[in-house]
Amino acid sequence: MALDDTYIITTESDMEKFAQILGQEILDTASGPKIIGLSGDLGVGKTTLVQFLGKFLGVTEHMTSPTYVIMKKYNIEKENFSTFVHMDTYRILDSDEDLFGFKEVIQDARAVICIEWPEKISQFLTRIPMTMIDIHLGYTDNNPVRTITIKNIL
Repeated sequence: MALDDTYIITTESDMEKFAQILGQEILDTASGPKIIGLSGDLGVGKTTLVQFLGKFLGVTEHMTSPTYVIMKKYNIEKENFSTFVHMDTYRILDSDEDLFGFKEVIQDARAVICIEWPEKISQFLTRIPMTMIDIHLGYTDNNPVRTITIKNIL
């Protein structure tokens, strides 16, 4: 199944299915680091999506939000990938400095990198030559139904 640009998420199972579709799309595309930016309100499901994606890609450890440590790395062995990186930049003030070794992380061609709150480090990200899949999670008027909108599909 190909990755579309909009999804409606009504259950946790829907979120897991979306993560599997995204994960398969990542595996089916050319090698090189895969960078996914996840934006949306607090509690909309960004971390849940990252956890399901990590599980699909082979993370066996319990994954928690790296809100206070900023970045967590997990080993995976899934086709062309060996590292799954989960970043939460919510607590970072917009900066154009590499405060957390991100330049080194994106040089790893075998990495899948998920960044929650990429808008918090937009000045820095615009200076790095990379392609990021932009995913926005939002609530619909029929809360708790969520929408997932994707820009820069693989």
